[in-house]
Formats: sequence, structure tokens, C-alpha cells
Amino acid sequence: MISDRLDFFRKTGTELFGPAARFFMKVGITANQMTAISFFMGFLAVYFLFVRNDLFIIFVLLHFLCDILDGEIARTTKKTTRFGVWFDHLADRSIVLLLLIKSYFYLSIPAMLYWSVISFFIVQHLIHILSKRKILLIYSRSAALIIFMFGFYMEAFVALLTINMFGFILQIVNLIMLKSKGKKRRK
Repeated sequence: MISDRLDFFRKTGTELFGPAARFFMKVGITANQMTAISFFMGFLAVYFLFVRNDLFIIFVLLHFLCDILDGEIARTTKKTTRFGVWFDHLADRSIVLLLLIKSYFYLSIPAMLYWSVISFFIVQHLIHILSKRKILLIYSRSAALIIFMFGFYMEAFVALLTINMFGFILQIVNLIMLKSKGKKRRK
């Protein structure tokens, strides 16, 4: 069911963004280079957060567009690599971490709440990485950036906490299910 939805979004993405991806491919831009551009756009978005909302929104939209295009370029060229997957993942997660750090300095966030969000974020990603990506990961970047775009800063921070907490709980359930399946197979 989930893979059907992903296929739908990928097909729709190819229809919408395929021409742009082909253009960038013709001028020699690789998927990994587009990921680097996406990260740079995300970095600029975070830089303008709380300072210039108009520029923040522009760079968030460019970040999202480049993030879509990097996957589209990789699939179109059939050059999806393990490095590219990890690079894309690291670039996206770095933007969330930068959002969290900048939010701490601009919002009056109680230290306990701030460190809770950071802790859930880091632990959830460590579980994902240590499981070699077998344990699911709930992504919070898009939701947080969209909420930030509308100027609901504290709400975006609470959304990050909620999404990461929920993701962590799902990972624990997933770990328990995997362990119980492993025990059943051994019997």
C-alpha cells in the first residue's frame, strides 16, 4: 500500500519534473551535485529564517525543488548509488539540525523541550543508521519547513518534537516486531 503511494508520487514527479531534470542532465549536473545545490538552498533558507521570511520561503521552495530533482536525475540516469542515497539523507537531516539549532537562539524554548527534540531526532536517526536502514524513519523536515513558512515558529518546533517522538515510538514497535519474527523463525 505504501509502495503504491510512493510509485504514484514518483510517476507524478517524473511527469512534472522530468523535463527540468533532463535539462539539468544535459548541462552536466549529476544527482549528487543537485543534492549539494539542494543542501545549499536549504542552508540559505535556514540563514534567512527569523530574519527575512520572503527569502526564507524562496530558498525553502528552491531547496524542495532541488531535492525532488536530485532523485529524478538519479532515477532517469539509472545512477542511484549507495553514496548518493546517504548523501541525500545526510543533506536533508542536516537542514533539520540547522533548523533546530537556529530555533534555539531565536525562540524562547525551554531547555528541556529543546533537548528532548534534539535527543529524539538523534536517537531516531542512529537507530535508522545502525539498522542499515531496515528500521523505518519518519521524516520531519518538510512538515517543519512548511509550518515555519507560515510564520508559526513555536508550532513548527512542537511539530518537530511530535514527529520525532512518534517516529521513535514506531521504531521501538518495529524493533519489537522484528525481534519476535526472528524468534519465530528460529523455533
